[in-house]
Amino acid sequence: MAYAYLAADMATGELVPPELPLTSVRWSRQLNGWGQLTGRLHLPPPVNADNRRLVEAYRDATDRKRRVIYVLRDGTPMGAWWITSRRYDLAAQAIEIRADELPAYWSWRLFGWTAPSHLVLRRFGPAPPVQVAYDILASIAPSMGLDMSAVTPPDSGTTTSYEGRLADGKTIGDIVADLSKPEGDLGFDYRVDLQGSGTSFQRRLIMAPRIGGDIGLIAKLTRPHGLGNIVAGEVIEDERRANYVAALGQGDGESRATGEAFSNDWEPRVSTSISVTDETDPAVLSARAAAYLRLVEHISVPTISLRSDQIDAQLGTFAPGDVGRISIEPDTDPWWPDGLWAEQRIISFSVQVPDEGDNETVSFQFDDPAGGFT
Repeated sequence: MAYAYLAADMATGELVPPELPLTSVRWSRQLNGWGQLTGRLHLPPPVNADNRRLVEAYRDATDRKRRVIYVLRDGTPMGAWWITSRRYDLAAQAIEIRADELPAYWSWRLFGWTAPSHLVLRRFGPAPPVQVAYDILASIAPSMGLDMSAVTPPDSGTTTSYEGRLADGKTIGDIVADLSKPEGDLGFDYRVDLQGSGTSFQRRLIMAPRIGGDIGLIAKLTRPHGLGNIVAGEVIEDERRANYVAALGQGDGESRATGEAFSNDWEPRVSTSISVTDETDPAVLSARAAAYLRLVEHISVPTISLRSDQIDAQLGTFAPGDVGRISIEPDTDPWWPDGLWAEQRIISFSVQVPDEGDNETVSFQFDDPAGGFT
């Protein structure tokens, strides 16, 4: 396992030498958002002519908002992170870098900024949400070297629109996030992958109503007790559990449309509500309430951390959105005495890179079924 960290210009995609000898690196990737990268770059002593030039090159290669870090593992691209901030540690003589995956840039671009039409109302759609988001992102793709060729928007289905102007103060990131969240025939997934090798790389937008594949077994716990590839893990059963859901629709006061769903499987009555402000049909609202009730009545969200050399699907072969499996044999873990064979969709994962030796620690965050419900 060998890592390389390359700097590239955000706007042009050109590589910026030299290679960066980062330490204490942690990187993560996330579906429908952005993961982060942190690391340290120790500056070379003593201060002499050669090292002055090298430090100037390091400072240029890590300049915030202008540079991107490409992470390569054994030559395979892991992803691209836009440097958003850095801090110089005087005592350690090291630069501490923080970077976000490229979709973070969308939140630094206001919609409708281009003069002379920056105050004119602009409308995208009606079209499928992926097409609307695609057309909006196409307006800034050249600014971030974004390859959009892998996206094929659906040519039919439920449609939506977006209209706005600069005075609304909304960023493109806000708009894409809003378009991606709705459920059913609306909404979509997105991420930006890094592809290529050597000195030629592409920042490729991946966007569709649902993205991801099946990567098979990723975690297993077997007899005797404690053996397997799970370094750490937990099951979170949080306060969202409820057995009564009210769906609040359009209107105010006694004229507000409502729906409800409840379960008598356990007591006492615990209530929660969801807001669907554009809906007027009580039957639709009750269906939405029932869907949310199914998610929160017994909500349980697992997380796991694994050693990279013991994951069946190796780093570089999976991405946010993929589905993996967790296997626990019967009589191995007291929480699941009869065992477990569960499919989990990977929403994000983070990687802690050791400064010496192999075997990164990979921590998976799986789909929270109620997290994006609207």
